[in-house]
Amino acid sequence: MKQLHQRILTGGILLLSCVGLFYLDFVLGVFYCYYALAALLIALALYEFYRLTEARGIFPHKYLGVFCGTVLAVSSKELWAELFGLEPQAARAVATAVALLAVSALIIGVFVQQILKRCRNDAFVDIAATFFGLMYIAFLGSFLVKIRHLYDGSGGDFELRNYLFVLLFVLGCKGGDIAAYLFGRKYGRHCLIREISPNKSVEGAIAALVCGSLAGFAFGLAFGSQLHFKWYYGIIFGFALAVAGLVGDLAESLIKRKLQVKDSASLIPTFGGVLDVLDALLFAAPVAYYLWVFIDAVGGFAF
Repeated sequence: MKQLHQRILTGGILLLSCVGLFYLDFVLGVFYCYYALAALLIALALYEFYRLTEARGIFPHKYLGVFCGTVLAVSSKELWAELFGLEPQAARAVATAVALLAVSALIIGVFVQQILKRCRNDAFVDIAATFFGLMYIAFLGSFLVKIRHLYDGSGGDFELRNYLFVLLFVLGCKGGDIAAYLFGRKYGRHCLIREISPNKSVEGAIAALVCGSLAGFAFGLAFGSQLHFKWYYGIIFGFALAVAGLVGDLAESLIKRKLQVKDSASLIPTFGGVLDVLDALLFAAPVAYYLWVFIDAVGGFAF
């Protein structure tokens, strides 16, 4: 029970800190705090992942991977337009060029480092681990930046919509995650996938889907007019985010099980590492992005 209370307290502090940073950005009319937070989380999660592989005798190019991965994740047309006053088309070209440069630098850099090492380790495994981390954390993490700018335009109304959607994203994903933990802890009887995560239950997974859907529905009712949602959009987003978050949680459990560790690190009390907090969000972010884009493409949002 003491651990549960500490987990709730830590989670509440993390959530309030994020909301505070979002509010600061909104008041100042910028997005630097959001980008700094995204870059920090992705860099730490990548570093944790590479450290985990090192414990199993794999030696990825962690510093180069962390740097290139973070650049890849946060390079956006909005960032370059804000920093250098570029037109949207030019900013998009710069963002694409920087992202490609980061990937190219990593490809060339890992081979150069392996050549200098004279293949003392298994070069193929080291390189594969480096790029898997990049795709798993940095590429999926780049959608955390993309969902920040879905409502395109200028002015306070557009910024409010963007931050409200980010809050919906966090609520639908982590709300389901929290429900799975609490409900599964008390009522879980049937193991979901024992070989991957013996502590996750079918009852907890159902609770995650139900809670995510209800949270999305409630959020849609409260802020649907600002987000230009139809009444059922909140349910769709909430359910989809809960499913994606559950899969993301299982994906990290699969990695940790194969690497024979319980947590990715011990940075955050009762939660483990940054990757343990970010795992569900990494899978939910592209789902939220493409679901929003699909609904927008079929004329689902009325502006």
